[in-house]
Amino acid sequence: MRAGTWRAAGLLHNARVKNGSTSSKDEALVSARDALAMLGVKAQTLYSYVSRGLIRVAPSAADGTRMYFRKDVEAVTAKGRSDLAATSAAERSLRWGGAAVLHTAITFVGPGGPVYRGQAALDLARAGRSFEECAELLWNGALPKEPPVWPAPAVPRVFADYARVICAVAPQNSSRHLLALVANAFIATAERGGAAEPGRQERDARQLIQVLASAFGLLRARPRLAPPGVAEPIAMLVAQASGIGTARPAIAALNACLVVTADHELTSSTFVARIAASAGADGMSCISSALASFEGQKNGLGCDECEQALAAAGSRKAYLAAIARSLAERRPIAGYDHYVYPDGDPRGEYLVEIATALAGKRADTAWMVGWIAAARAQLGVRPSVVAGLVAVCAALGMPRRSAGALMALSRTAGWLAHSTEQRLSGVAVRPRARYIGVSPPER
Repeated sequence: MRAGTWRAAGLLHNARVKNGSTSSKDEALVSARDALAMLGVKAQTLYSYVSRGLIRVAPSAADGTRMYFRKDVEAVTAKGRSDLAATSAAERSLRWGGAAVLHTAITFVGPGGPVYRGQAALDLARAGRSFEECAELLWNGALPKEPPVWPAPAVPRVFADYARVICAVAPQNSSRHLLALVANAFIATAERGGAAEPGRQERDARQLIQVLASAFGLLRARPRLAPPGVAEPIAMLVAQASGIGTARPAIAALNACLVVTADHELTSSTFVARIAASAGADGMSCISSALASFEGQKNGLGCDECEQALAAAGSRKAYLAAIARSLAERRPIAGYDHYVYPDGDPRGEYLVEIATALAGKRADTAWMVGWIAAARAQLGVRPSVVAGLVAVCAALGMPRRSAGALMALSRTAGWLAHSTEQRLSGVAVRPRARYIGVSPPER
């Protein structure tokens, strides 16, 4: 259940409390004071439980009171912890989204968004840092003194044979599937050195990212895939491939999107990259593995669903009505109320601001940005990074399906950083299973 649906539950609870008719079902929600008393902790610790997904919050849009699910609070109390003590820390984490399974020095996720190697992602974006600078920070631990210029990729001629096939299937595939096809085609044809060669992982990644940036041409009405032959910034390559022009505001907006989504700690796809690395896969194979798993309502698929909901609504009134129905039925809403950020996803808010500033220049797609803003203002749902990406892509006039591709492209930087860190740790990532099937016959 996502924060938007919890808000609806909170409104229902508060209305019944005010009418003096609370039932056992209504008591599934408790106030912050009661939650703190049950847990015996300070408010900061309660927020920590919420941000880690251990306790769900049901904020009330009417009076600002936050309610919490009693069964979640009870699960984190002393009794709940003793019940969980029989399982390992890794199992609890996998089941509950709780304490970190792996140690990392790459990214921390807090109320203000992700922090890369001690640098807040939103601060980097607001300072106008490029995606290349952000990637080098994630890989090497420090911001480069000068904006890096990545050499053009060495793309073998045989790659063109793969490109023609990928163009043919582009219309019926999601943007993430297309990026995965392009990545595997490049990996299969490019000359690569040994993983132990100093700096080779990063050099391979730079080339792969440049080729993936050119893959945005696959999303156009007439799909095309032409890897760059000269050194160009990644945001520039994306803009050129998308056919939107390379005006400074567009490049700045694309860099902002890429920077704030480059990593988000231990997401499912990042976990896949680390598992592959711990099994001995090289950096390119780790990225390919993660890219193949980059589906879900909080990332690539969510971008498509958010965009489709906007396009299918027909009017702002119908769009808001659809969201209101989802809230009433406690169904998740793609693009809103990220569970990691109970007070709102700062990345989404920032990107919607950028999109709003750009939208006035494109009457054909500005309505998407307006509807997202209306959902926030009238229904209290908070745009996540998913809605923010959809809004920016619409404001720039990018082809449909670009938002999910943009997030996947940016996340390659984080995947390589995590796979490298995992490989250097020398620790195998192998969660254990608890067998619950039929017992073997006794002998």
